[in-house]
Amino acid sequence: MYKLVKTNRFRVGDVEVSPTSYRMVASLYRPSTLLLFDQDNFEPVFEVNAYLLSHAAKERCTDQRSKALLKYFNFLAVNPQLSWNDYAHCSSDNYPPILFRNKLKQHKDLGNIADTTANAYMGYIKEFYLFCYRHGYIDREFGLPFTLETSMYGKHTSNLRIKTYNRNKNLKPISHYHLSMVIMFWSAICIEIRLAILITLFTGMRNKEVISIPKDILSIPDGFKGVNITGITISPKLSVNTKLGIERQISCPVWLAELLEQYHNSERYRIRCKKYFEEIGELDFPALINRIGKPYTTQDLTQQWCNLSREIRKKGDINFRHKYYDLRATFGVAKVESLSKVNKISFHQIRAILQQEMGHTKSTTTDLYLEHWELNPAIVQHTAMMEDLVSEALKQGVLD
Repeated sequence: MYKLVKTNRFRVGDVEVSPTSYRMVASLYRPSTLLLFDQDNFEPVFEVNAYLLSHAAKERCTDQRSKALLKYFNFLAVNPQLSWNDYAHCSSDNYPPILFRNKLKQHKDLGNIADTTANAYMGYIKEFYLFCYRHGYIDREFGLPFTLETSMYGKHTSNLRIKTYNRNKNLKPISHYHLSMVIMFWSAICIEIRLAILITLFTGMRNKEVISIPKDILSIPDGFKGVNITGITISPKLSVNTKLGIERQISCPVWLAELLEQYHNSERYRIRCKKYFEEIGELDFPALINRIGKPYTTQDLTQQWCNLSREIRKKGDINFRHKYYDLRATFGVAKVESLSKVNKISFHQIRAILQQEMGHTKSTTTDLYLEHWELNPAIVQHTAMMEDLVSEALKQGVLD
């Protein structure tokens, strides 16, 4: 059987070699990556890890990709008659990835795995084989263990694909009433998670992005005069774990940047930085550090949001059923509403600005926000609501 092992952050760059030494130049740090190892002898699986590291070097998130390869190789381990790279003797219906696809479809039909996850896993298996084929890790005489096709629109597909069902993604922006409940009861969560909530709510960043931002990325530029800092670049090059490693620009209100600066100058943060250095050995501190000196995880955010939600349902409103992601949805619809007030701005300009700032890879995702705003007249109150929320949050004491 196999298991995944997480690497440390690593550097990618050019290497200059001399007769006695070598050094790396023009290097960039990349986030940690999950690599595949044989559980019995702790040997790395070279071809898989070459594939995973090639994607990590291109700044692409590999966690789900790694999990797909783990499931595939564990499937092969319990079926010893199968080999990932020796399938010339198999019929096309019994190629290893085809049998794995059939197994995933069974689990999907039983409700053990989401159809989108199963299809994503098979997409990574296809990518892995194409990578190995290009780099000579499999015998080209064997060919690929699946069929590649090109649709009339030029899209490459294969017979590894698992059918997924269309879903109408319902956005659930949080009402002013429920946001006031979040602030009223957030003594149930720690200061760092309160800051994370405000960052997502007022910048639109995803949970993975919020927990990975460095200390100074939302700082106020020298000599800046204004109420909103724009053009803030986030990307893996700047240690921010953006979705698919895509670089984008966001904006941040000055009051939030000032609040973060106040937190970073606190004794609480200094103590956590010291623990972080002792634990991790790096001086590039994350903006948010937990009490044992480690960066927060998405699980931490989810757990504390659940704690807050329970407190709200218990003491405030039993109908509070929001997820952490709904903070980002709230930002999105408020952004649409504020952009709509700009004189002579077109629908297409609003769409382009929102897509860029929220980091949507597909314009259809952005359209969900525009449609929600158009179909829900009450949303026009969101801009004023967000302004009220600022004074309410500061009054309640974010850092107390």
